[in-house]
Amino acid sequence: MLPALITTLLFALTAVCATQSSITYGPERANLGRLAIAVVLLGGWAHLLGSGLGGGRLAILMLAGTIGFGGGGWCMFQAFPRLGSTLSLLAVECAAAVVALVLGVILFGAHISLIQMVFIACTLGGVVLALGPFRVPKVRQEVLLTGIGFTILAAIGQGISWTLTKSAFIYFQERAIEVDSLTAAYQRLLGGFCFAILIVLISLARKGSGYIQSMTSDYIRSKGQSCFHPSLWVLGNALAGPVLGVSCMLWAIRQVDNPGVVQTIVATATLFTVPLARRLENRVFHWNYFTGFGIALIGVAGLVATISH
Repeated sequence: MLPALITTLLFALTAVCATQSSITYGPERANLGRLAIAVVLLGGWAHLLGSGLGGGRLAILMLAGTIGFGGGGWCMFQAFPRLGSTLSLLAVECAAAVVALVLGVILFGAHISLIQMVFIACTLGGVVLALGPFRVPKVRQEVLLTGIGFTILAAIGQGISWTLTKSAFIYFQERAIEVDSLTAAYQRLLGGFCFAILIVLISLARKGSGYIQSMTSDYIRSKGQSCFHPSLWVLGNALAGPVLGVSCMLWAIRQVDNPGVVQTIVATATLFTVPLARRLENRVFHWNYFTGFGIALIGVAGLVATISH
């Protein structure tokens, strides 16, 4: 499960980059910017070295990308400026794991053993313990509530997206079709990119971005100035998220029956976000962070051991 562990570290980095880029450029433009970079990089790979648009599951993968990258990604970008990267990532990643686990059992009959359920509960419980008590940004109640709503929608979208992607991989495996993870990531990305363009056009037409920035102005001012150029946050978000992070995630999903198991491991990305965001978001360490971190690692180690055997 090496790809799942790599994904965890990459997703931790992309959450911090996403928060900083959305604060600077606004959620819609930041999301579109990272997807545009990813389309160019992954498209170059897919059409030069991969399968391009082939494989027979382009529509399914694009739908997965529309729901995950597009709808889910947009909702997550709406949540980041409101709740911060740590709390947003916690809610989305943990809830998405549950959604993907349930859908995997219902749609694929992907068996989850009792010991795996124990380790899953250990992992997610450790993550929640490590990040409590939950300190939310000092924003107005309406901003806080909408942020929570966006995290719920993002989690559902992400869980559905990984499940649809797994169904495409099952199709490839049954028919011995070779579609590498980078190419699959590109095909998923196309759907999300089209959705992101639509959202930006709607936002510009309705001038909604100014409303979002005004709602979160107090939170944005509290962040201070970053030492990096804003465009580097967008580039970092693209590389750690849709390019390398998602490609490693798809690599991992290929290796397990239930995508929710991979999502559970990736949910620990939130723990690594804390030290990365410590200076940028004024996070501090408490005893429960280290205790929860240890419990979550035991859960991850147990999951990796059960999958390996």
